[in-house]
Amino acid sequence: YIWEKFRTHYFSNQTQEEYKKVKNIMLGFQHKVLHKGNKNHINFLKNQIQNAKKVMKEIPVSFEKQILLFEEELKKWESFI
Repeated sequence: YIWEKFRTHYFSNQTQEEYKKVKNIMLGFQHKVLHKGNKNHINFLKNQIQNAKKVMKEIPVSFEKQILLFEEELKKWESFI
């Protein structure tokens, strides 16, 4: 609650939008998948990688380590299909 009030009061509109994008990407990287290896899981990995790369082009933030982990995970599961 306090963070929300602080952020909305002191962050510019642009900074708030960038914060939301970064937060969404981070939440996606922290997501725990229940059914690994199915089509939804593979699509999730692809979308997460694509979205992270897009945000990195727009905002000076690095998701390189997370992308690498997701790409490795994607290769592992794509080989089973």
